[in-house]
Amino acid sequence: MASKKTDNSDLQFQIQQLRLDKLIFAVDAIAVCFAVFLILLSLPIIYAYLPTLPPQTSLVLLGLAVLSVIVAISGNLGRWLKIKKLEKEL
Repeated sequence: MASKKTDNSDLQFQIQQLRLDKLIFAVDAIAVCFAVFLILLSLPIIYAYLPTLPPQTSLVLLGLAVLSVIVAISGNLGRWLKIKKLEKEL
């Protein structure tokens, strides 16, 4: 009887941790996108002081933002599926 209660509390803890991880990854992706957005806005100023900077820099930064969002979405999808599985076990 005690092990069943312990298993349930362990499952609830795992579910809670996965939900927190989802939130952290989402906030992380938003922060990366915001930082890239600010850098893209400042590129004209950067190009004025660093004219040798390759013109592909903006594309690389945009790719970084898109990659960050894709990684966050795929990671959160995996955590969501694991949460659903753990909730069924609960």
